[in-house]
Amino acid sequence: MEEHVGRIFGEVKVDEFSFFIVPLKNIILKNLDIVVLEDPIFKGLFPILARIVNLTNQEEVTTSEKATRTIARCKVIGKVDLRFPEKATPIEKVNYPLEPGSYVYLAKHEFIQDLLERDGKGYPIKRKLFLGFLSPPLTGVDGSPRKLKFYLSLEDLARQHTALISMTGFGKTYVATILAEELAGKYGYPLFIVDTYSEFLGIGKPKPLSMIESLSEDELKDFKFNFKVKVYTLNPKNALEILNKVGGGVDYDVEGFSIPSSSLVDGEEVAYLTAENVKEFNMLTSLINHVNFTHADIVKKFNVSYFPLITAELARIVEGVEFRDIYTGLEKADAIALLGRISMLCNSLVLLSKEDEYFLKNYRFSVDDELEKGIGSGVLLRIGFFQEKLKPPPGNLKPELMVKDNQVSVFDISGLPENLKTRIVSYCLYKLYKARAKGEIPQFLLMVENAEMFASKFDVKPSNLILKRIVNDGVKLGLTLLLLIQYPSAIDQKIISQMGIRITGKILDKEDLEYLKHQFKGETGKIPKLKKGEWLIDGLQDYLLEQPVKVTVRETVTQKLKP
Repeated sequence: MEEHVGRIFGEVKVDEFSFFIVPLKNIILKNLDIVVLEDPIFKGLFPILARIVNLTNQEEVTTSEKATRTIARCKVIGKVDLRFPEKATPIEKVNYPLEPGSYVYLAKHEFIQDLLERDGKGYPIKRKLFLGFLSPPLTGVDGSPRKLKFYLSLEDLARQHTALISMTGFGKTYVATILAEELAGKYGYPLFIVDTYSEFLGIGKPKPLSMIESLSEDELKDFKFNFKVKVYTLNPKNALEILNKVGGGVDYDVEGFSIPSSSLVDGEEVAYLTAENVKEFNMLTSLINHVNFTHADIVKKFNVSYFPLITAELARIVEGVEFRDIYTGLEKADAIALLGRISMLCNSLVLLSKEDEYFLKNYRFSVDDELEKGIGSGVLLRIGFFQEKLKPPPGNLKPELMVKDNQVSVFDISGLPENLKTRIVSYCLYKLYKARAKGEIPQFLLMVENAEMFASKFDVKPSNLILKRIVNDGVKLGLTLLLLIQYPSAIDQKIISQMGIRITGKILDKEDLEYLKHQFKGETGKIPKLKKGEWLIDGLQDYLLEQPVKVTVRETVTQKLKP
């Protein structure tokens, strides 16, 4: 400890106290500075940490002079157990008040930095994710501001789901990019990113050193960019042209994507791919149960997938005379809508196998008029499935290709219509969830941009259903979510309530502020005052100091590429 900066006076509570500040040359204390005191019982073995939460000036007038004294009110953080520093340095709760008259010292930069690099039990963090710096910088013992690095624990991030929340334009993608750089660039941790607007196309393309302003050579040495980036996009040529303009970094594997009908071995996959709402999803699930019961022999004999079998059953319902099918409960109007959607899928994303084509060509039905009424076009089902068209590349949406160690997969769906975006994402998430449950792919982080599109409480879709399964079972399976959210109050409550970590930026919407009031227990008032680049982080298990913690995020190493 250096020269003291004050002494405790007046009433002292277990969790708070005040002290008169001793004027020192070059040292001006400010709110949120951390001070340290000797424990009244164990002395230096248990130094007590406290944070300045308010500063006031008190005027003192005597017969001969007038003086002003500054009073600092402090909140006790806890006492640090230094008995076994080579093993652990935990912080424990203080259960007794400090003594009036005790000396108060500024905490040394090195001491606090060491604590920031330890987990909740006081052990050094094994895999550190460098997110940025504590905000504001702490006053050093020499009076100068000292920046303290803030680290997330990879284990902390992997054992609970995370919500990244802020209004548009405040930097959600920026923070997510920093996390991707840390996870993939330092530890080769697998990521799968649902990219709705081509925002993550630059992952793996580092800035030239001349463009990096605020990171030192020592901080940059860990970013080796030795991971692989796999991009799935509807426009591979355009993506490659953009990426090839920027040299350096990892090699990109850019591909189009499609779905072979032969890969649809699970009827639920067809339901996620086809249904636009939960009602349709339930209808298709009922239809799939009927197919499993009535067509098991066809699957074995002809090696056909669920896709043509479901199509045949829908066509049977459309051709029937009954308003509602007696076997499945589906109404004819619903069957027409689903048939039209399946036809469109076959003309865009789904590639039929030879066995499926043969089955459909030889399955006779005449639903021309009903289809024209139902989908408003002259698409004939038997012709529409096999008309001349530019076919997408062979199917490659396989979990074992989408999630690998040392790989970041960017699923760019920016070119798809909104309704198809949610369906193709639901299909992919279900495939990944299944594969992880079976242990076929490594544990990974699933990052979903524009989460309102897939988890809205106002427009419940099948994507809500699969996200609920992931938030309920994902942590146990080694599949954790990071949702990028603009309007937290609009997200399905059963999904957002399971977000253990919250990284929150600027929020102005009244409904969202009301929601966050319950999350941050009164700290919501600080959120509108955050500057760009400042974030509140809460819900960390592997963090020694009090939460929420305010952090100024570091500069990204990845280049920002505009598609």
